[in-house]
Amino acid sequence: MFKKNKKDKAKLEHKLYLARETPELVFDISECDLKAVPPGIYSLCKVFLKEKLELQKNSLTSLNGGGNLSDLCTLKVLNVSYNALTFLPNEIDQLTNLQELYVNDNHLKQLPSTICHLKYLQIFDVSTNKLKNLPENLGSMVSLQEINLKNNPKLHELPKSISCLHNMQCIQIDITGFTYPPEEIVKNGTSSIMKFICEDMGQVYVSQNEPTELERSNSNKSIPRSLSNSIKVLFYSCFYQF
Repeated sequence: MFKKNKKDKAKLEHKLYLARETPELVFDISECDLKAVPPGIYSLCKVFLKEKLELQKNSLTSLNGGGNLSDLCTLKVLNVSYNALTFLPNEIDQLTNLQELYVNDNHLKQLPSTICHLKYLQIFDVSTNKLKNLPENLGSMVSLQEINLKNNPKLHELPKSISCLHNMQCIQIDITGFTYPPEEIVKNGTSSIMKFICEDMGQVYVSQNEPTELERSNSNKSIPRSLSNSIKVLFYSCFYQF
């Protein structure tokens, strides 16, 4: 489990003590030079209702060893960045309440399609890996707002299903070498990317910063005079009761 010395073991033991004895919602075992997730960690997250698990800056090659991933059902944030992960398990979708996932700076070549079942995920950082493609069903991640795909030199295309991500606000990708959307679209940013893909799929793109027709219609409607007078009467009536 430990790559180097007793100092790392003492550091981990101290962090485990803090996780058990403090009410903090964060379970932090980062920077302990671990080669594997210590046994029982996932069940401890469940027992102590932890919402954030920090495993970054270790030497992990997988998420095996910590127990059943279903025990991480209370997690909202998982950080396993700066490790040596070569894959994510298919059971990653058992983190049913996950909102933020950081797997950047690893050695991932692909993502399991099950990751797209994370319907509450809002922030996904998979930058600085070795991805060649993305799951075709990426558009199932309906809550996704930010995705960072930078520094994946062999990644040249986005899946067309991304047009279904109506909450998307920020897509970070490298411009050079992208073929879909083409570079001239990518360089103009997220709105340009989303509009291109939506139009290619025959869909109408509505920018996150642009009000819908219903919102514009409602904003132009003033309160009827009769309703306004009723509100005033109700206000004064309540006021004089006190």
